[in-house]
Amino acid sequence: GGIYFRQGLFSMGGLLLCTILLFGCGRKTLPIPPQDAVPAPITDLVSHQEGNKIVLSWSIPMRTTAGSKLPQIEAFLIFRAVVPEKDYCAGCPVSYTSTTDLPLEQAVHGSNNKKASYSETLLRPEHRYIYKVRTKAGWRLISADSNQISFLWLSPPEAPAGLQATAGDQQVTLAWQAIRKLVNGTPLSGGLRY
Repeated sequence: GGIYFRQGLFSMGGLLLCTILLFGCGRKTLPIPPQDAVPAPITDLVSHQEGNKIVLSWSIPMRTTAGSKLPQIEAFLIFRAVVPEKDYCAGCPVSYTSTTDLPLEQAVHGSNNKKASYSETLLRPEHRYIYKVRTKAGWRLISADSNQISFLWLSPPEAPAGLQATAGDQQVTLAWQAIRKLVNGTPLSGGLRY
């Protein structure tokens, strides 16, 4: 009887071990978010210069990758790479060195809630700046990359000085001192428009 009892225990233990191995093993991975909640990527990222700063702007995504209405946006992730112009390679892979987490409320200005923007100052002359943006709707709900933009930052010219206005017959004549240097002190070369 004792032998039978031990064999029964062994059989039960073996069955339990097999069950654990079948259902308790496997590679653990993070859950994959439903595509109906992932924001569609931004496709119209652009940049323009305003004085001594660069402004990025884009349309705020309204849809998910599945085409349904996007329920919420928490923030935008702005990736930036900076490369000296002499080292820049147009076809080479980009190594983004900094990321900014920009909350939605800081990206939207004024009453236009369909456009977002971000500005940067303290840019280095003769360096190329490369950007891309992703939309963040929640934990692991992050869009694919936007279109990539790049530009060469050059030091802007000094502000015009000595502006004078002279009234005439149905006209006003403006005059100012010609600009000779850039803000960083470098002599101006090439044409200049006012």
